[in-house]
Amino acid sequence: MLTIGQLARAAGSTTKTIRYYEEVGVLPRAPRNGSGYRQYSRADVDRLVFVRRARALGVSLADLKALVGEGRGQDR
Repeated sequence: MLTIGQLARAAGSTTKTIRYYEEVGVLPRAPRNGSGYRQYSRADVDRLVFVRRARALGVSLADLKALVGEGRGQDR
């Protein structure tokens, strides 16, 4: 499991961006451990890299939310 800081470094992002993407629904909310810290997996790194690349190509947050929402629970 990764912390939010580890996820940010692995995906070339910031913790603030990750929290924002969770808030607007582009990324699913991360489960929390007993201490309340977010926990992420390798799949979350891949998902965040995908979102960052899509944003760099000009995909809107609304379109991304619809796109990733359709794929939740499935390997994409």
